[in-house]
Amino acid sequence: MTAEIALPLVRKSGTLLPRLIRLFGDLPLQPRPGRLDRDAVAFGEAVRTLEPLDILLERGPLRLSDTFIPGHFKHAAVFLGDAADGVAGRPILEARRDGVRQSPLPSPRDLDTLAILRDETLSSEQRAALLSRALAEVGKSYDFRFDGDDRQRQFCSKMVAQLFRHLPLDVAAGGRSIVLPDHIARLALAGPAALSLEMLLVDGRAVPSSSRRLRLKCLLGGAG
Repeated sequence: MTAEIALPLVRKSGTLLPRLIRLFGDLPLQPRPGRLDRDAVAFGEAVRTLEPLDILLERGPLRLSDTFIPGHFKHAAVFLGDAADGVAGRPILEARRDGVRQSPLPSPRDLDTLAILRDETLSSEQRAALLSRALAEVGKSYDFRFDGDDRQRQFCSKMVAQLFRHLPLDVAAGGRSIVLPDHIARLALAGPAALSLEMLLVDGRAVPSSSRRLRLKCLLGGAG
């Protein structure tokens, strides 16, 4: 399902579909553990590579809410680490259905694919400003209508795009601005790449650095 089909469907449904997503969005359509649980060593290596302001793109066993998110990746988050005055043990900033929050690292049991992207162009001043903006997002409500023009509510990839507002992530679908996790992933394929692809784990295995971009391009359906 494309963004042009799925997102206008959500917006035209009034309050019914958002309410269903809110109530039943975690209903598993694939009741199994995530495939990244097969290799704890690879996942641990990926965690050790994380630096503050890295972007995490995730795909896990499909849930009901994922069916309305076009593309391979279904979730985007930002790693804050110890660089911000956040909540101890919760280094991830993300927008979930209960709003924008700081969370623990994802479990490999919940993931099939994990990509770690990094903006290596940020100056120390830009990093400090971005971290400050990131913490200011905590507590915002979730945007169940996926309206990229609504600045008071967030969904996962919209939050990332608004934090990294210097990146070329102005995408339109159904007559409105929208950014999906796959749009962020494509920035690692652009030439020159706006984001570096630091790690890519697929189906329980770490993809070698020499073939990461090619594998990511395949996951995105050849886009790039």
